[in-house]
Amino acid sequence: MILLIALVLWATDSLHGVSPGWVALGAAIACLLPGIGVLDVKTFETVTNFGVFFYIAGVLGMVSLIDASSLAAALAEAASRWLPIAPDAPFRNFEVLVSAAALVGLVTAHPGVPAVLGPLAGSIAATTGLPVLSVLMTQIVGLVAMLFPYQSAPIMVALQLSNVGLGPATRLSLALGSLTLLLLAPLGYLWWRYLGVLG
Repeated sequence: MILLIALVLWATDSLHGVSPGWVALGAAIACLLPGIGVLDVKTFETVTNFGVFFYIAGVLGMVSLIDASSLAAALAEAASRWLPIAPDAPFRNFEVLVSAAALVGLVTAHPGVPAVLGPLAGSIAATTGLPVLSVLMTQIVGLVAMLFPYQSAPIMVALQLSNVGLGPATRLSLALGSLTLLLLAPLGYLWWRYLGVLG
């Protein structure tokens, strides 16, 4: 029922004006409420580690700080000089941009990638000759190449609720992230070239 209500609200957001993000937050809170959601009272009291919630709040606060301060602009200016990108090297540009998103994700976690790299999109597009949308899309490929579980707050919450250890989760994310960078990203580049996304 919670998912059904959320889907109806998402599908009709143009009518009621409630942002999809607020609907998702409300659905998540409903899922966590004892007696209503998927957790019973005993599980909520014994399994829930509130440290994870402080971690999520810290990550979101850091993203807001990066976005509101001049740090994002300073990073944008420095990265436009340091990144080895050029107009005549589309594959290298793609790999550099994906790798940059993956590296920023290591430092800021996933929510920080758009805050740090988003302001760079225009200058990178001008330097590489790629469309701005394509530059922004490379960030998503870098996000998919998640190397450690801490980079994604929902995964940390899921690990904590399911009692899965950090060791096995780290080994899995390292394997999948490496596979993404070494195999799936180059295949994605070929697919984007075929679709004409890269100009």
